[in-house]
Amino acid sequence: SPAPWLIFAATMFGNAGVFAWFSYIKPFMLNVSGFAESKMMLIMMLAGLGMVVGNLFSGKISGRYSPLRIAAMTDGVIAVTLLLIFAFGEHKVASLALAFLCCAGLFALSAPLQILLLQNAKGGEMLGAAGGQIAFNLGSAIGAFCGGMIAQGFGWNSVALPAAPLSFLAMSALLIYGCHQRRQAY
Repeated sequence: SPAPWLIFAATMFGNAGVFAWFSYIKPFMLNVSGFAESKMMLIMMLAGLGMVVGNLFSGKISGRYSPLRIAAMTDGVIAVTLLLIFAFGEHKVASLALAFLCCAGLFALSAPLQILLLQNAKGGEMLGAAGGQIAFNLGSAIGAFCGGMIAQGFGWNSVALPAAPLSFLAMSALLIYGCHQRRQAY
């Protein structure tokens, strides 16, 4: 069935998108946003708070919306946020707010994607869950690689450039999954 593969793709590309930028958050915040190195601990605490808030928010709305809708909308928000990080990274307040939002989105994706995987791995739930973790880790590595390649040629501000299309690919995989599921229902 293509369903789990589309969810694996969404997981991989979604993580690749965020990690293309997040893997280089320190040089980005120092060299683009202009923060002092002594502020990095506070910046990372803010990013961590975003992760907690994103996870809590995703759980809170999961009773009202489908996991597909939550994940697809979150990937869309992340893609736009990453473009805004590229555009407004030199502004300290914007950089902090967007970092918080991007990290919140990353952790808002976890539960809905896991639910979708388990719903589509009947009889192979353990394999589906393991595949989701593999896709997460592969996406992290691909994202860090893409961000690093771009940064070498274009500077630290550019790490967000490959990030947005990767997140858009994640959203696209989920939309294709949704179309596939609707066709299966008829």
